[in-house]
Amino acid sequence: GAGDPEGATEAFYQGISGPGWRKVLTSVDPSALDRITRHARIFFELEAKAVLAYPFTEQSAKAVTQPVLFVVSDRGADRSAMLRAQFKSWMPQTRQLLVKDADHLLSLQQPSQIAEGIRGFLSAGR
Repeated sequence: GAGDPEGATEAFYQGISGPGWRKVLTSVDPSALDRITRHARIFFELEAKAVLAYPFTEQSAKAVTQPVLFVVSDRGADRSAMLRAQFKSWMPQTRQLLVKDADHLLSLQQPSQIAEGIRGFLSAGR
């Protein structure tokens, strides 16, 4: 809201990933910081608001009948414990994949663990 996309980006990524977030992003894609900053206004003014406004309720969750994989990082597991418990109560077919040595940027930090977890999840349904 203050018109500072760089400051907003810094605060957001510090909050979800900690002080090493820039290194994680640039190790995968050196141009990521430029792109994130360029699109920060779209994210903060439109996308984030839309996600937060999405009405995902117990009733809508009960309509999901297929197996669900809840992917969570070990560094974020404490913060998401209540959310994961709620998902499990609403959708008992939920399985959890705990990704070790990762935070909110888990797909960049541990892609092989995630791929293996998804492979196992999909194979279990056969």
